[in-house]
Amino acid sequence: MNNIINITMRDIQTAFNNASNKGLMNKPEEYMYMYTKHNSDFFKHKETRDYVSVFNDRTIYLKTGG
Repeated sequence: MNNIINITMRDIQTAFNNASNKGLMNKPEEYMYMYTKHNSDFFKHKETRDYVSVFNDRTIYLKTGG
């Protein structure tokens, strides 16, 4: 079976602005932009290592991990 993973990089500032405009990134200095996949931007918290996913066009919030 051939699985294709569609991971892209997007302009970092644009990704952070998108998350901030949706009220999901109150402290952007605590996060790292990781990648974009399926029209969602993924960020990782620097200390907890939890991921936050933000859809590019509308608000979807997904927190994974401990």
